Amino acid sequence: MKNEIEELKNIPFDSANLFAGTAWLFSRPAFHNQLDYLFIDEAGQVSLANTVAMGTAAKNIILVGDQMQLAQPIKGTHPGNAGLSVLEYLLESKSTIPPEQGVFLNKTWRLHPNISGFISPAFYDNKLTSDSITKREYYN
Repeated sequence: MKNEIEELKNIPFDSANLFAGTAWLFSRPAFHNQLDYLFIDEAGQVSLANTVAMGTAAKNIILVGDQMQLAQPIKGTHPGNAGLSVLEYLLESKSTIPPEQGVFLNKTWRLHPNISGFISPAFYDNKLTSDSITKREYYN
């Protein structure tokens, strides 16, 4: 308990508006219920257990990412849904997030329409479109 109190004194909760760190930082007891929001980037690669551990730091959790991209890197096998990323778990087997659960950004500024024309129906319920800027010829 003494270490936790000393640790809390070293974290400038009263003078900082933004903290950045790993799951190991936000799951520390000193962070318990200290943040209004916790943004988890690449949530498609963050395990459900790590999300629960980090989530104790905040009143609200914002998940950012794409469960259809790289999966959570794991070395072991886990029973049931324990091996899923937090996004895979919450979205179940849906390809895109339902409007009542969040926001799907349906426009890409990186994929040529020929590529997104294949990717969209194959992986994103035909909801992904390319911005007109991507029509330029990038490949010869």
